Amino acid sequence: MTESVLTQMKRRRQYADTRCGLLACGRCTDPWTCRCYDSVKVTEQYVDGYRDAAQHLLAQGLAPSPNLAAMRILWRRGGDDQRLAVRLAELWEVAA
Repeated sequence: MTESVLTQMKRRRQYADTRCGLLACGRCTDPWTCRCYDSVKVTEQYVDGYRDAAQHLLAQGLAPSPNLAAMRILWRRGGDDQRLAVRLAELWEVAA
């Protein structure tokens, strides 16, 4: 009798988990399911760095990846930071 596709996928995932080492969080082996860093507090210094990096990449003709937590803070700051958040959201078609 053949296994269902769902059963096969679960078995393959479990096997892959045993082959992979632990991630930086020390608890998870699968980067797709790791949520250990979702609750990391975003500081003002982090947002300033993200803003500077995003502006640099945009000046080079590249699109920086969206960081929703930092983009939300940029939006709340208003002015140029808010315009940057809008531009990034439009580039990636995300709703922050």
